[in-house]
Amino acid sequence: MAPPYGEAEFDAVFGVQVLEYVANLDGALQALHRVLRPGGRLVILATPWSALLWHSAQPERMQRVLTAFMAHAHYPDLPAILVARLRQVGMQPLRQTPVPVLNMSYHANSFSYWLAQIIRLFV
Repeated sequence: MAPPYGEAEFDAVFGVQVLEYVANLDGALQALHRVLRPGGRLVILATPWSALLWHSAQPERMQRVLTAFMAHAHYPDLPAILVARLRQVGMQPLRQTPVPVLNMSYHANSFSYWLAQIIRLFV
């Protein structure tokens, strides 16, 4: 389904952890390209889920959990393919910048805690 917006309606579009879950990635990118004005900016934040590292007292079990979790997204390693897919729909990527997250604690105010809750529900 196409978004209900006109051609070149936006100066910028920002998506956080969205496109990796869209089954029709190329269609979504074409729609984003259509609604951005010429020179507009598309900012995508996506996690390469296969790069997720998690310390565990049971590393083999943890690896099985993380491997199973990869199936939660249509494109679990979107950052690896995004530049090529953007070019395929006529966009010109300017840069791709990794944003590492290091979480050294595990409590209700930590990223790792809430990610574990999501993984638990999925796996």
